[in-house]
This record gives sequence, structure tokens and C-alpha cells, in this order.
Amino acid sequence: MGPLGRQLREPTDRRAVADTFARTRLSTVAGELDWTCGPTPNIACLPLIGGQWIPGRHHTLDLALVTNAALPAVRTDREPARCSAVSESAAGLHS
Repeated sequence: MGPLGRQLREPTDRRAVADTFARTRLSTVAGELDWTCGPTPNIACLPLIGGQWIPGRHHTLDLALVTNAALPAVRTDREPARCSAVSESAAGLHS
């Protein structure tokens, strides 16, 4: 049982679920989720990075990280490709 499950006594009670989230802070692989200080009650904001599917080296497609404005500590893999450039190179994968 995870941290939320330990805090929640009645998982079918909507008010209890909302109240539990409202006082929850949780570290995850995606970053810190904090429902205690969101822009509105019971909202946790998470900074995002941008990815783009590109023809892969080891797989048909690889996910390249192309923008990190919200998380500068995350290294990008490349500059974003124009949509038409991605579409043209991806079209070659199906020939």
C-alpha cells in the first residue's frame, strides 16, 4: 500500500479522498507532487519537458528530449525538428 493508501481510511468516500490529496506531498520519479500549494485546492503542478519521436537507432522510434524550459537541469538530446522533417523521416520507416 502506498503513502496515500496508508492515509486514506475509506477509499470510496469522495470527500475523504479529496481531503487526503489536499494534504499530500509525494516524491515521484516525475518530480515532487504537492497538492498542498497548487493554484487551486487539490491540484498538484508538475513542470514538464518536451519530447519528440524520432527515427531510432535501436528501435523503430526513440523519444528525444527537445525542450527543458521548465526544468533546465534536465539535459536535452537535440533541437526540436520541424513537424514536416519528422513526418518525412518517419515516412521512410514504413517503406
